Amino acid sequence: MIRLKDIAQAGNVSVMTVSKVMRDAPDISASTKARIRRLADEMGYVPDATARGLRIRKTRLFGLVISAATNPIYARV
Repeated sequence: MIRLKDIAQAGNVSVMTVSKVMRDAPDISASTKARIRRLADEMGYVPDATARGLRIRKTRLFGLVISAATNPIYARV
């Protein structure tokens, strides 16, 4: 799994710069964004939604507790 740190080392930039590029921050130049995004694609970087959810404390998931799973109404859910 490719991490932001790996991209930063390969691109000779800081992890913060890579993070800002991935978030499309306005304070990073267009040429740097293009270079880092191209590098991330070449390295096979895929954002980890679970890690992001843990960091921002929002997972966009919900839990459901069912007391009788054999009930036909619950089985459809």
